[in-house]
Amino acid sequence: MLSVGDKFPAFSLKGIDENNNFVDVNVDEGYTPLKKDWSVIYFYPKDFTFICPTEIAGMDALVEDANVIGISGDNEFCKLAWKKDNELIGNINHVFCRLRIGFITWVRYCKWRWRCLL
Repeated sequence: MLSVGDKFPAFSLKGIDENNNFVDVNVDEGYTPLKKDWSVIYFYPKDFTFICPTEIAGMDALVEDANVIGISGDNEFCKLAWKKDNELIGNINHVFCRLRIGFITWVRYCKWRWRCLL
């Protein structure tokens, strides 16, 4: 099971940054955090849902202390449209990433291999 301080398995995803630019987010074995020593990676079910913006805005409170990456199954174009449409997440200061199909298999593997809750 992964715990605080353990290395998160490597991944590479497409996303939208805080300035609404399309970016590649790469976390690999040699990953050096962009801002801080800690990273928070969270998953949410879908863009344009009515509950998620509140939690996403809450995660943004962590950006001063950690690198924050939000991941869902919608593509980066949908994420950009959602940021432009929703006041709660329009000005967030962390990255939204697209969950690829292969990544879903990877998440299932991580849950099995490290017995972690993702």
